[in-house]
Amino acid sequence: MTGLIRLSLALRLAALLALPLAILTAVILERSAIMVVLIAAVMTAMRPVVLRAVKQSPPPWPGFQKLAPKFVGMVFLGGILFVAFAGIGAVFTEIDLESRLTITDAAILGFWGAFAAICLAIPVKLLDGVIDTSGAGLRVGPFSISPDGTSPGDEGGEIIEGEVIGRGPRKPDGRD
Repeated sequence: MTGLIRLSLALRLAALLALPLAILTAVILERSAIMVVLIAAVMTAMRPVVLRAVKQSPPPWPGFQKLAPKFVGMVFLGGILFVAFAGIGAVFTEIDLESRLTITDAAILGFWGAFAAICLAIPVKLLDGVIDTSGAGLRVGPFSISPDGTSPGDEGGEIIEGEVIGRGPRKPDGRD
């Protein structure tokens, strides 16, 4: 289980880095500034599409009111990153941004969109199956998680170096 959680967290981090890396790719390849808006649109649309595709019980489609603030935030973040990356690039070399969209722009959008989809889909699929099928719950040190809200494992006892040492059999009246 720990390996799945680590993989999930690593892929989520990679999905978060997809937007800055896509913007950096657009600057390196000297693409148009309109790419910021297109990349933000692809990244905003990616999460609902992936969740609908891979979850066992897919959530409803989000409305425009829910997606619009995320899109605007990504456009602003993308614009800041685009200006920063272009400014750093301009220090070292001459940057001549393309004035129109071409097939290269579609390739950038397709690659980074697929990258973000994969980085989102794998953890959702892995953890969706693990969490839904585990009826026993999870115990991590003194903390426990159970799907039905009850506390799994042994009640009472002492935890020493990861082992639960019980107090012995309980009396029928519940006293020790």
